[in-house]
Amino acid sequence: MDGVREVERASGAMTSAPPGPVGTLGHGGPRGSLVEKVVAALRERPDGERVAELRVARTERRPVDRTWPIAILVAALVALVVASWFPFRPELPWEPRRGPDTTSAGEVRFNGSSVLVSPPGVDWVADAAASGSLRLAFDARTDVTDQRGPARLLSISRDTLEADLMIGQDGDDLVLRVRRSDSDLSGDPAFGIADVFSLAALGRWRHVVVDLQGGRVTVEVDGVVVVDEPAEPTGWDPAYRLSLGDEAAGRRGWVGELRNVEATTPDHHVDVLASGQVDDGSGIVWRDRVRSLRSLNSHDPLALTVVRFAVFVPVGLALGLLLRRRWALIGVVGISLALVAGKLFVADRHPRLGDAIVCVLGGLAGLALAARGQRPTPSDAPEPTQAPPTAERSTAERSTAERSTGPASTNQSSSSEGSSSSSLSST
Repeated sequence: MDGVREVERASGAMTSAPPGPVGTLGHGGPRGSLVEKVVAALRERPDGERVAELRVARTERRPVDRTWPIAILVAALVALVVASWFPFRPELPWEPRRGPDTTSAGEVRFNGSSVLVSPPGVDWVADAAASGSLRLAFDARTDVTDQRGPARLLSISRDTLEADLMIGQDGDDLVLRVRRSDSDLSGDPAFGIADVFSLAALGRWRHVVVDLQGGRVTVEVDGVVVVDEPAEPTGWDPAYRLSLGDEAAGRRGWVGELRNVEATTPDHHVDVLASGQVDDGSGIVWRDRVRSLRSLNSHDPLALTVVRFAVFVPVGLALGLLLRRRWALIGVVGISLALVAGKLFVADRHPRLGDAIVCVLGGLAGLALAARGQRPTPSDAPEPTQAPPTAERSTAERSTAERSTGPASTNQSSSSEGSSSSSLSST
């Protein structure tokens, strides 16, 4: 009787258990375990690697040897710093200025950081620009025989790069620039008169006359004509300012004395020092390179622009291999702006926004090369795998598994029923 109760209890438990939902992977029978094995086989590659793990690996960056990108980056940065800041003469982007000293005899003494400047649009400058006729006469005495720049005695200009006329000292030579049809905006090539401020002339007054008449320029020193050349003034700007002892924008200070400065045009004759047309330029003056910062035109030859672009390509390439895309882009822009901003604190450099744009474009080209190099090659791509089975597919596969295992289940049930009958008959 105890055997009969055990069989009835087992069969009742089997019939009372609710059937599992479609697609449920049960562990209570052969059907569930077979379906689970089929689905697991579909989810795995032959080598046992999971499909989900392959998807994660596919999004990872390819490993990069960091040694050579760092070496390229360091070499490129060193080359850029040398090219941008050489000869490494630090200088503030502003200059303190004050007026020159004046003696009782009407002489004006300049010490290299003093200047006299007129307002824009002086009447006789406008007359000279319109007529092409101007005569300048003055006495000059240098205190230093070797001054460079050229150091300005007298200038009608916007800055060191754009001028109608400039008279200066370069070494011990007198230098004259006149803007004309065959010159650049500053008046170069210049006319040079040697040894005007030599050691033999130190402490001596030199009388200088510059005359522009009839398409020619003549220069006299102490009554001797030393220059007589064709020079038709062209493109003069009447708004340029007159300055004595330095450029109005600074950076070309002269050490010496001036007196008896006179200007003559068809409609004007002016004693410049006595007329009150020039005032001392005391205060803080921004240097030329600060004003040139906003320029989009680098004024460089095309070949130099191409070189600047090409040098920044390896910078972008190295940063693209070392950093994520966002940080690499920030690095390219930051390095470009830092190089341009550093020129503000280096003498005789000319920072321009156009140079920074060219550098950024070169860096972007390098970033594009880095991104292309990090794409997975066909050998790196994972083998194609089957997608996870859908509910319909799982149902069809389970039906197939049931049909394939049907006879075995029937035989197993028959044998179970036979053993139960045997137990009953034996009791």
